[in-house]
Amino acid sequence: MSQEARIGRLTPLQSGYWAIVYEEGEHDEIHSGDSIYVEVSGGNGLLLTRVEYDNQKRRFYSVDGYDLKVGYRAEYVHGLRF
Repeated sequence: MSQEARIGRLTPLQSGYWAIVYEEGEHDEIHSGDSIYVEVSGGNGLLLTRVEYDNQKRRFYSVDGYDLKVGYRAEYVHGLRF
């Protein structure tokens, strides 16, 4: 994670996109190709992944197979795209 970690929660937006929403009410919208740290099951903390969009299933997903669930803790990685 970055030195100035800004942890928020995964939240779906009305637009169909996902965002990381912070306590102050601000958010970072997630787009296909973006990198985020996301909470994973099993208590392993936040792990880095890339988010992509599946046009056929009409959903965002982690290329590493991590679940993207409402309320999971996450951090947006600014400037890092795969």
